[in-house]
Amino acid sequence: MSAPLDSLAALLDPVSEAEFFADYFDRRPLHVPAPRPDKLADAVSWPVLTRLLNMSGVWSPTTLRLQRDGRQVPPPEYCREDHSREGQYGLLPDAPKVLDLLRDGAALIANDIDTLHPGLMTVAGMLETAFGAKTQANLYCSWEDRQAFVTHFDSHAVFALHGEGEKVWRIYANRVERPVAHPMFDNIDREQARRERGELLMEVTLRPGDVLYIPRGYYHDALASSAGAVHVAFGVTHPNGVDLVNLLPTYAVTDPLFRAYLPLPGSEAGALRAQLHGLADRLSEVLKSETMLEQVQRFQAGYRYPRGGYELPGAILAQRYTLNASDALVVAEGAQQVLRTRRGSVPIPDGLSPMVAWVADRPGFTGAEFATEFADVPAARRDKVLTDLVAMKVIVAA
Repeated sequence: MSAPLDSLAALLDPVSEAEFFADYFDRRPLHVPAPRPDKLADAVSWPVLTRLLNMSGVWSPTTLRLQRDGRQVPPPEYCREDHSREGQYGLLPDAPKVLDLLRDGAALIANDIDTLHPGLMTVAGMLETAFGAKTQANLYCSWEDRQAFVTHFDSHAVFALHGEGEKVWRIYANRVERPVAHPMFDNIDREQARRERGELLMEVTLRPGDVLYIPRGYYHDALASSAGAVHVAFGVTHPNGVDLVNLLPTYAVTDPLFRAYLPLPGSEAGALRAQLHGLADRLSEVLKSETMLEQVQRFQAGYRYPRGGYELPGAILAQRYTLNASDALVVAEGAQQVLRTRRGSVPIPDGLSPMVAWVADRPGFTGAEFATEFADVPAARRDKVLTDLVAMKVIVAA
């Protein structure tokens, strides 16, 4: 059995973490040949793919797609009409039709699989911890001399883990500068990509156990060179300045300066200019404040997808929390509910203030007591509140 991929060092072996961050991270692609073919067997292999596909109740035309010669196969060609697990009637992937298309050379893409298999969960969680970034995984199964995707770039970094067969990857010299997940980066057609990709930077053949790292923005494509190639691509999305801008409305709504009317249309330009300058000064104050620093640090600490988290029954019965900030209080500041402590005030997202107030009102409680009190709230939402309060040091997990 292969060693667990529970650290970046294990994934990149024999390349060291120090070498990776010094020479490759967000700079240039890296091909890591496998020290042994079974290095990635716990995360990507024919048995893993077969096990995933046979979980037929989790698939839909969105999560299971077929691609042929750079174009998506229309769902009616590989789906049947039936009832989903939610009882809704619609299209669902049909195994005989899928297999027929695979025999004809179509590529299979299984999306969002990082919660469906322990080995994949381990890698995804490890990458989120290593980079402080959200990580999501898709599996690709393609066939000899058939290209599923045309030349393109991604707005996130990619770690491609190769499990079966062989696939030739071509990475080009030109790089889109710091793309993010936004429509302005989605409308690149194949002709534009050919014009902009530049000269070939590197061509590598991935074999079982190999890892390929591609920083965001690099144009690349791939072509299976054996009868059946399987890899899993982990997309690693780092927080960036655009995310920071999205945090500001929470502060703006609590500040009367931002709630003030703009000058009426037809007013002198000087009045609008003066108001904009005043808002810019206030934004500068907010961005430089300790409160914003702590808010961004909490945002970064929680910047990961909810995945797993169940260890029953012990996690429910044993976990206890104690109040660390004895002065914690939920109060209204205008129309906004905030959590106030001696360290400052933090806006509370809509719908969460009852849970925060309940926590702040008692010296200690168990996870079971919290879950019982707010049984009508989804578990993931409850867990997020406790995780955030622990990160803010309002409570301590015993």
